[in-house]
Amino acid sequence: MRNIYQKYFSFSGRINRKQFALRAAAAYIVVLAVIWFFYEPISTHTYDKINFFFYIPLIAVLWGGVWFLYANINRRFHDIGRSGKWTVAMFISAKISLVYILFLLYLLFKQGIIGPNEYGEDPLQEE
Repeated sequence: MRNIYQKYFSFSGRINRKQFALRAAAAYIVVLAVIWFFYEPISTHTYDKINFFFYIPLIAVLWGGVWFLYANINRRFHDIGRSGKWTVAMFISAKISLVYILFLLYLLFKQGIIGPNEYGEDPLQEE
């Protein structure tokens, strides 16, 4: 279990563009699928009839998806030599969709620093 945490949910280290693109796509697909799956039951019930336990899987998956995405964005910023503070700025900018999308595009296309940096070894040299 520790290895899975270090690989996917850790905030330390670096990931390259390909890993980031695949992980971000997976996270967004899962989160959107969960929202879509839960949207119909939520929209058709009145609030007094919805069981509290109905929301536990929704909250768990959304929280896990956000954690996963946040950790991988943080590691991608590390790959281009930026601190985790940029991740916080990106999530704050999520209120302004265009800025968030620009951050995502930057992370997808900006080449990482070749060789080791202060955040770890080059992920392309480790493979």
